[in-house]
Amino acid sequence: MVKELGLNIGAEILVTRANDVIPFVKEVTKPNNGYFPIPEHCPSCGVKTTRVGEYVRCPNKKTCPAQVIGRLNKWIKELGILEWGESILTKLIAAGKVTDIADLYRLKASDITSLERMGDKGAEKLLKELDKYREITLENFVGGLCIDGVATSTVKSVMNAGHDTLEKIRALSPHRLEQVSGFGPKRANALLDGIDENKDRIEDILSAGVTIKAKINGAFTGKHFAFTGTMETPRKQLQNMVTAGGGEVDKSVGKSTTYLVIDDTASTSAKADAARKLGTKLISEADFLAMAK
Repeated sequence: MVKELGLNIGAEILVTRANDVIPFVKEVTKPNNGYFPIPEHCPSCGVKTTRVGEYVRCPNKKTCPAQVIGRLNKWIKELGILEWGESILTKLIAAGKVTDIADLYRLKASDITSLERMGDKGAEKLLKELDKYREITLENFVGGLCIDGVATSTVKSVMNAGHDTLEKIRALSPHRLEQVSGFGPKRANALLDGIDENKDRIEDILSAGVTIKAKINGAFTGKHFAFTGTMETPRKQLQNMVTAGGGEVDKSVGKSTTYLVIDDTASTSAKADAARKLGTKLISEADFLAMAK
């Protein structure tokens, strides 16, 4: 598309809404000197790029700084860890203190205070927040590894089919995994190959003191929650409460959604009306927090 349309930095383009949602670049109305050249070398580490289908990729997965920061960011966001922004991660990588996820859990206060503009209180706050996430769910653990094509929802589907430990998933054959709803040969191989390729990283994370929680049977087991609107509590924190109680978080309201947590239960928004039609109960954040107790 870059070549066909003559896309380049500074060009003026016409954008339409495909299917009433997706921003689609329809044409270039004012070109700007040809088209943007496809990078032959990774701008972060300088390694020669490769083409994988329609994507241009850097094959240097292990040490490419952009990929290292990407993996760490993925883990932080997957778990909903607060305080750990990209700035502190970049400083730790540049100082040689961190190269992968396991290194985060081996950090000492002195590693952080040695960085520019980082004091004792800041270091203590960061490590205290990280310590809250030494015991995590299997879906967050695998979902946070940055395996291509594997998200938290992918792992949940496997767990719901009865393969609810890392050992059980590792023991699956591609054929057996294809029996799980939503899995075909491509997705099955992506998960199994990804876990195998990351086996050393997995062992390293576990040896750094991270443990995987057993599947929870709690007050929210069998219940599905979706969230919409502005909340006083960070959204990820609320979602973690659901999984901590054995429940499931839905990205959007569907037939399986038990509760829609919404800022205004009297709302007449499209999402609220859709929830009512499906029989989903609308509750406030305060209602949810009372249930979570």
